[in-house]
Amino acid sequence: MLRRLPAVTLVLVGVMSLAACGGSSPTEPPASPSSAPSASPAVSPQASSQPSTAPTPADALPKTVVAMCNGVALRTSASTSGNLVARVSTGVNVRAVEIVTGDSYTTGSCGTAGDTWYRIRRVGGKTVKSLYGVTDVYAAAGFFQ
Repeated sequence: MLRRLPAVTLVLVGVMSLAACGGSSPTEPPASPSSAPSASPAVSPQASSQPSTAPTPADALPKTVVAMCNGVALRTSASTSGNLVARVSTGVNVRAVEIVTGDSYTTGSCGTAGDTWYRIRRVGGKTVKSLYGVTDVYAAAGFFQ
């Protein structure tokens, strides 16, 4: 039962953050004031794409997130050039204590590109200090769910 609690918490946090945002997808302004309300513009392919799952500073923290990609880098700073401390595999739980803006990063076949990073204090249930000798590590948030 205790092992399932973080997953339920993540679902509840996700539902709460979706309800709180009130729809944050951009909308196009009307073409002109004389446009008929019944005539809606064609939806562009970008508008129908899935919404970004990148976290925002409004997300409730601390929280446990799960690596959805293999080999996610844990670094000493929120930078793609920060010292590499370790890599985590798909399915590893980490405890994020803060969301920070850092270097932009891209993705390959997994994840979502962005510039938001998690400041992490626990990896796989163990403290970062005990595993790597540092207080915090950072990981690109687009590789976690």
